[in-house]
Amino acid sequence: MSSIRRAGLVVTYNGVDITTDLKDYLISFSYEDNYDNKADDLQVVLDDKNGLWRAGWYPEKGARLTGSIVAYDWLGPGTTRVLPLGSFEIDEIGYAGPPDVVTLKGVSVPVNSSLVDENKIRAWEDATLSEIAGDMASEAQLELMFESEYDPEYDRIEQSEEADLPFLQDLCDKAGLRLKVSSNRLIIFDDEKYDAAPSVTTITRGKSDVISYSFSSSTRKIYSSARVEYEPSDDEDEIEYTYTPPEAPKTGRTLVINERVTSLAEAERLCRRKLRKANASENRAEVTLLGDPTLVAGVNVSLSGFGKFDGKYAIEVATHTGPTYETKLELRRTLEGY
Repeated sequence: MSSIRRAGLVVTYNGVDITTDLKDYLISFSYEDNYDNKADDLQVVLDDKNGLWRAGWYPEKGARLTGSIVAYDWLGPGTTRVLPLGSFEIDEIGYAGPPDVVTLKGVSVPVNSSLVDENKIRAWEDATLSEIAGDMASEAQLELMFESEYDPEYDRIEQSEEADLPFLQDLCDKAGLRLKVSSNRLIIFDDEKYDAAPSVTTITRGKSDVISYSFSSSTRKIYSSARVEYEPSDDEDEIEYTYTPPEAPKTGRTLVINERVTSLAEAERLCRRKLRKANASENRAEVTLLGDPTLVAGVNVSLSGFGKFDGKYAIEVATHTGPTYETKLELRRTLEGY
């Protein structure tokens, strides 16, 4: 196994660089990078035996942190690699002891953002998903990144006493798309494109910097095919369509979808996306290894030397901890053919 890797944390607080101030008090840090459906978070644990952090240096809730992890001696003595973490809002401050420590917790979705703290009543007519998401992003002062060729259209869609983020998450779930808020961006994407990307590295049992690993393969709630059954209005034609992927699970039920489609092509797209999302949890793994700043949520890795569990996996959660630098990966096997 390679030598222990160490990592440092570069931090700004409301735009002011506090890296030097933190250095003598930093006990540990943890950054959790999520693929979708959950905010990224940053936790910083500080030594407070002198009482500074619970008194004069006590941080403000709602203050903004930006951070980067610097991996030292990355490719050899004197080499470094930087992992930008993005921007976080402090939403929780903890104090415990003895020994006295203060913990700062920040999230990538601002707690007071209009996305999460305001229930709204409104409706859109003749609108696409990207247009609805664009309205919400603009109101929350976020940049919209819509990374999908598929952009569902709605004759009329109503938001009733619900905050923007859960409402938009529900629309994305129904469309088979993914949603994430990170670094002041609202991101909607199609994971089929991400799954098709090549692996950034191969993790080999007994040869890579692997500390621990575990795997699971489940047949529970796994589907071998998907079928659209839409009952149209009087002036529409009935559309039924069944999709079975080339490498479908040998066991599993048929996922029945009762949603409006206007063509067989649209029915196929809907089946593929719904089936992908439903079957995402079939084959999963957790791997902890020496810290690697290239391993982030959304990229793929190949696993080798694990027998039937070998293959290409997508990183759904990457947790980077320091100062003794380790990276824990929560993985799902990529879905090929649909």
